Amino acid sequence: MNDKPAILVGLAVFLALATFPGWYTLGSEALFSADASPPDLAAPAGALEFSTPWSGDAPGLAQLREQFVRNGLAALSNAAVLSEDAASDKWRVFDGERRYLVLLDRQQGALQVFDGCVEEVDEMRRNHMGLLIEWRDNAIRHGDTSTVQINGRAFPKSLTKTCLGCHTERETFCTSCHDYVNTLPAWPARNTSAPEEGLRCWNCHLQPSEEANDG
Repeated sequence: MNDKPAILVGLAVFLALATFPGWYTLGSEALFSADASPPDLAAPAGALEFSTPWSGDAPGLAQLREQFVRNGLAALSNAAVLSEDAASDKWRVFDGERRYLVLLDRQQGALQVFDGCVEEVDEMRRNHMGLLIEWRDNAIRHGDTSTVQINGRAFPKSLTKTCLGCHTERETFCTSCHDYVNTLPAWPARNTSAPEEGLRCWNCHLQPSEEANDG
């Protein structure tokens, strides 16, 4: 009995399956590389507290105290602490539950002060879902609704009370990133032929009236 045709077919199927990820990636790049670029996300509502012309060296805490008051923010307390990271022209101000990010843009000659997020931008991009799942498990499954201390500031374990206080635009913030990486902002529905019908964050954490227009 001649098994050569069956062997050749088996090898062809094996090679097709083994190399499929590479061909799929190349095909995706060919189709989408012309227009595919990371979304240009604007800072969330209320994130930029103020920007002021700056031509001096790295700001000290005394200078920041003056700028906070001059630009309409509550004065920093005597317990405020300024982190030391002059090499990157980026600092953190910790003042009790208040937390700020300070950036010195030497090209623009400006000092910018942002209301700080719970973590650094790169950290949140990589691990925001893990953080939210951890908060969900603590608060919902274990009844632990205590605040979480992150970099000296207390945050409720809540998507609504913490994250959505700044990230108010779902389409221009959440959806644009998830569409770019082809990832649903949801827990996929299990044991179903339609995993896209999973539990989405905004099913519970946005006003029902805002979802009514989505159909």
